[in-house]
Amino acid sequence: MNKKTTLAIATSTVILIGSIFLFRLESDKKDISNSVLHENAPYSNEQGKKANIIETVGKVTDKPESILVKATEAVENSFDYEDDWCSVYSDLNSTDKNFAYEALEDDAAAKGNIIIGKYGDREINLGQTELIKPYMESSLEDLYFYIENDNPHAIIAALNREDIPLKKQTSIAKKGLIFDLTGEPLNLLVILHMVEAERLYKKNGKIFSNDAKNQVKMALAYAFYGLNRFSINGLQQLASDATQNKSEEYIMFDPSKSFTEDDINDSLNIVSRIKEDVNSHRRDKLLQPLSKDVSKITKHRFERDLGLLYSLQPEFTKRYSKMFSSYIPNLEKTSCVSKYAQQLSGKN
Repeated sequence: MNKKTTLAIATSTVILIGSIFLFRLESDKKDISNSVLHENAPYSNEQGKKANIIETVGKVTDKPESILVKATEAVENSFDYEDDWCSVYSDLNSTDKNFAYEALEDDAAAKGNIIIGKYGDREINLGQTELIKPYMESSLEDLYFYIENDNPHAIIAALNREDIPLKKQTSIAKKGLIFDLTGEPLNLLVILHMVEAERLYKKNGKIFSNDAKNQVKMALAYAFYGLNRFSINGLQQLASDATQNKSEEYIMFDPSKSFTEDDINDSLNIVSRIKEDVNSHRRDKLLQPLSKDVSKITKHRFERDLGLLYSLQPEFTKRYSKMFSSYIPNLEKTSCVSKYAQQLSGKN
């Protein structure tokens, strides 16, 4: 994969990853018959949000290549991959840089960051789509068989398909977490809770009830869980929601603006329960509990993606870091995250 393609996928993935579900939630005519909390959770068709999504897609995919590849123009250093380096774009020697590019792509795929979808008249293909294409085309009976037998590519394909009920996709997304798939599964789970929170808000005459707040707590918990697993997917989905709902009316839907310490602790307790549930299922499958340690390349990909989020959504990301980094240290803007933010902003 060349440098331009690598950077384009990195940028597009942070904005678009998982938004296929948001697009479906706002445009599909099916009902969510069961939310993650086992409550009725129908959603409505809101043309305004659909327009916002399409507009965002256009802005990102039309971004000038001169900005996307700016990071690669930095003076090359001579670090080896095994060394303590920071930026894949500027720190590595040419041989190890190419190795790191491939490792980043492989790690993204291993964590379920693959999208095959359509936005308006645009075909969106992000990540190693060849891994899930066979399952995109298989019968539902065969697909469910593969999922039952713990095939991770079948799980991610199911979350990209449009012929699977969202209730079923929710259970599949939860199963994905068992195998540390922190890409599309987290996106779907965060979206479902935020959509349900808005549904309850409107149902109750635009009163932000405890039930609605509990849904936002769940969404924040899944974002926190992702950050603890070195994934920004859930956080990015909250950033997308905050971008689309900027009015004062929706301030209660932004935890960084409305949550008390008790609310934050509630979300942290949910994170603990999610982790316990995941590891319980792993034990049932004779798998080791998820380790707090992740691979070197996973950490580097996380720093790059968080740096990109700081670059594209600076106000949101700084606010979340200030509010939550004492609870979730991975949110901090470290020197490496800062370096990526500068490089990916095109200002270096």
